[in-house]
Amino acid sequence: FGQVVWCLGAMFAPMQAYPAEFAPPVRGWMSWERFTVEEDCTRFPDTCISERLILTMADAMKEEGLVDSGYTMIKLDEGVFMTRDEHGNLQADPQRFPRGIKYIADQLRSKGMKLGLYSDV
Repeated sequence: FGQVVWCLGAMFAPMQAYPAEFAPPVRGWMSWERFTVEEDCTRFPDTCISERLILTMADAMKEEGLVDSGYTMIKLDEGVFMTRDEHGNLQADPQRFPRGIKYIADQLRSKGMKLGLYSDV
């Protein structure tokens, strides 16, 4: 995963200082760009969209200095939510996200990162 993160970081120039009245654009990593909607963690444990993959990518981004350079967002796109509960709340796949999405968000926050979610469920 280090090579994937390194390639992402190498594509962009170092972050420049912005005047206080201008916020820099949101930068980060999106699961769809590399892993599309791989949901089979039995056959593809290293590349399926799962808690393990997301936290591994977050660790790599932090260790490679991308977070310190402003790449603070991880966006999950497809392959996370399987259904909705009786109240209409999105439900993540319990096999691939055993501790839930809040756990992942808390882990990202502890690294100075944010979690973005997309779904068309």
